[in-house]
Amino acid sequence: MTTDEYFNQWLKEQEGKIKTRTHNRYDELIATHIKPSFDGVPIRKVTKEMVERYISEYLQCQAGLADNSVLQIVGVIKRAFKQATSRGIIKTNPTLDITLKHRQKKIDAFTEREQKKLERFIMKSGRARNYGILIALYTGLRIGELLALTWDDVDMRNATLSISKTVGNLRISKGEKNPYLGTPKTAAGVRVIPYPKQLTPLFRLLKSTGGEYVISTIKGGYVQVNSYQKSFGKILKYLKISHKGFHSLRHTYATRALESGADMKTLSEMLGHSSPTVTLARYAHSTEKQKLKLTQQVGSRLKRTDFYLEM
Repeated sequence: MTTDEYFNQWLKEQEGKIKTRTHNRYDELIATHIKPSFDGVPIRKVTKEMVERYISEYLQCQAGLADNSVLQIVGVIKRAFKQATSRGIIKTNPTLDITLKHRQKKIDAFTEREQKKLERFIMKSGRARNYGILIALYTGLRIGELLALTWDDVDMRNATLSISKTVGNLRISKGEKNPYLGTPKTAAGVRVIPYPKQLTPLFRLLKSTGGEYVISTIKGGYVQVNSYQKSFGKILKYLKISHKGFHSLRHTYATRALESGADMKTLSEMLGHSSPTVTLARYAHSTEKQKLKLTQQVGSRLKRTDFYLEM
């Protein structure tokens, strides 16, 4: 059996075991980056050295892929070869000792000045659809979680949001996508979180529009991710704020929360991370303001007279 034949078989076996959007992503990665590189190579002839060379020479150099994409591809390869080993198709797993370290990316958050500028514009615009930006900015919701919110998820009496759905795009072929409404990828993504009570008047205004979704189209349906991202980009361009993705609102929320003294466990639960370790790895960096605050707090214990007493 050739490697590309095995990956066809393995992918077919994953149907029904993994989410449709995950299966589509695997299909895309295998067709674009894995099968062409191992085309015709017997699976029993694949060695650790061959896989390592494929990663370093193709994935990280020729293909010029982002770290996250490389990690996804290697993850698919490792899962497939692990199953091939357990079924006796191959004797040893050539990917067993291969590990990749994900380089820490710079957290792209808005400055306080940019945040205030954005907030003022949204409030003055009076456009209900823009209010979702403020909701994301003060809850840390992912764009898919925000756009999937229905009024059943909003408890204005207790100021909480129930997160159990997400919207996104299914990649069905190269350059072609279909919108979908599904569930979060992990169990931790399903959660109930409090929101600042200052947002309640915005929720009331949004509810008065009559749509089923909190952020809805004119017909009352959910707004597609691409459409909302483009609208957000236009606002930033108008305000002359350097372009950042919608996800930067989530990073901004986390940054402001840490600046306010939030602990990692609480922030992790708010963000829907699988564990505080994930949050710590992503947001452990200290801002200059935090460093200064820490220095002042420590320094406040030291009195000038202490110097003289020692002399």
